[in-house]
Amino acid sequence: MCDNKATSKEHVPPKCFFPETKDLKGSEDYRKNLITVPSCEVHNSQKSTDDSYLLAVITAHYENGPLAKEHYSTKIKRALKKDEGLKRIIVQNSQYKNIGDEKHFVISTDHNRIIKQFERMGYALYYHEKNEHWDGQISALTPNIYWEDSDINSTLQEVADHGDKGLNHMEKFGQNEEVFYYRRYFVDNPKGGIMELVFFKGFEVWLHLH
Repeated sequence: MCDNKATSKEHVPPKCFFPETKDLKGSEDYRKNLITVPSCEVHNSQKSTDDSYLLAVITAHYENGPLAKEHYSTKIKRALKKDEGLKRIIVQNSQYKNIGDEKHFVISTDHNRIIKQFERMGYALYYHEKNEHWDGQISALTPNIYWEDSDINSTLQEVADHGDKGLNHMEKFGQNEEVFYYRRYFVDNPKGGIMELVFFKGFEVWLHLH
């Protein structure tokens, strides 16, 4: 993210995304072989509240696999009890809405805060892959958060469908696929590419490197 001296390693995604064994019904270890990149203290430690917020939003998504629900019912509920600020942000303006034939608790999200976190992950994963900084821009989008403008939602879904068709034959990276994996396609001339990030098998994010 910067040229400051690296003083620590940052997990990508954040370590809190991966459930601890004590919170799981089985004995699976989802904290093995996590992806890390060098980081300065500022870019690592000062985003911990953003990490917790993003995790709460992602694990609450209704299309996720069962591991996300288990993670939400343990770690996230503990965090909401301890952190009144996080609880207030999650609960404010949230409500129950009908999605399809079922009623779900819909969280009103800070879209810009969420998108910024995904873009940061893009820079980190590029460094992990190439061992060099990405000097261009990274634009993130996801069909799993909803905008008031229905046209935007339709466009996001079209982009996701198109990207999935383009990358569905590509190798998956990440040894804890139940929690997170990514696929990528890079070109060198001109430099650019796309990345697909998938959390808990239900929350998709697309990154455009340009």
